[in-house]
Amino acid sequence: MQLSQLEYLQAVANYGGVRKAARAVHVSPQAVSSAIKKLESEYQIVLLDRSAGEAVLSPAGREFARRARVILAQVDDLKKYAQSRGDGVSPDGHFRLYAPCLHGRGRLFSENWYDSFERSHPQIHLDVWHQPTATCFESLVLGISDAAISFEEPRDSVLSSKYLGEKGAQGSFVPSGSSICGCYDRS
Repeated sequence: MQLSQLEYLQAVANYGGVRKAARAVHVSPQAVSSAIKKLESEYQIVLLDRSAGEAVLSPAGREFARRARVILAQVDDLKKYAQSRGDGVSPDGHFRLYAPCLHGRGRLFSENWYDSFERSHPQIHLDVWHQPTATCFESLVLGISDAAISFEEPRDSVLSSKYLGEKGAQGSFVPSGSSICGCYDRS
């Protein structure tokens, strides 16, 4: 059993079907379905009802997802504990930052910003993902990223923000209660 399989199953439970879940977690429906098929094969249980147009959880799948939610909450709690002890860096040493796509309208970071960050923080591997603003926020809510930069206020009340000033992005958003290693703008 892989945690990603349980996360996909939970996404199906949360979003009401494989296609909707796949959209929400930014993978193909085939990836979600395949992961759940592996769970079904491993545990000899039918988790999805595939008879309708949209594959949805079977009654056994709903119970499996309910139990998976408990496991995922415990894993999330462990991650939060580890992050609280490591200045917001994931246990694997990565700091995942989602930033908005500018689509050719300039750069969010200066050319040497990343190198400067690496020199200042050699113990941290910085992953910067350029995504649409809505995806930046969703990545935080789903626990995919550690922080996000946006030019808009978050619409989700579980996110908190910090204004970065006129030269940089308008805000850095993190899940409420998180500590991060710092917010960097392009100044």
